Amino acid sequence: MGIFDRFKKKEKEVKTTERNVSKSKIVMVDQVYLLDVPEDWNQFESDRFRMKNQKNTLQFSATNYGKELSKGGEYSISDLKPEIDDLFVKFEKEGDYEPINDRINGKDFIYQAFKVDSETQYYFYTFRKAIGQLIRINFIIREVGEYKKSTSEKMLKIGDSIKIKVG
Repeated sequence: MGIFDRFKKKEKEVKTTERNVSKSKIVMVDQVYLLDVPEDWNQFESDRFRMKNQKNTLQFSATNYGKELSKGGEYSISDLKPEIDDLFVKFEKEGDYEPINDRINGKDFIYQAFKVDSETQYYFYTFRKAIGQLIRINFIIREVGEYKKSTSEKMLKIGDSIKIKVG
């Protein structure tokens, strides 16, 4: 084994690691914010921002709305939480949604997955403040089949990637 063989081995290890990282792309939603989404998702025509994977087994939708914040007006997760709690209770009672034990109440978001018939639905609710506006953002992933931790992680990663467009 020569001295350069050590470098070749390290180079091969790096290439293997890079292949395991899923590729992503940046998309603009409603000219309001940017998201980092999987590269194999493609946008399709709808009444709101929607994407689907190439296998057509997963759909992602994003909705948002803004409202003016009054001077000195604050908004926090404690304002969002009761509203989303009520919504999730309604999902269970009226829609036969079966909650999956993976809820996360983050510092600026609420995430929860549900089993609904033959699919799993992953919900992410958050907000951002920009230029005197409160922007409420909701994401839903609907995926055929059972709950997948990888899809949950994907949703959280997308939520973490939000970048508000200013100007």
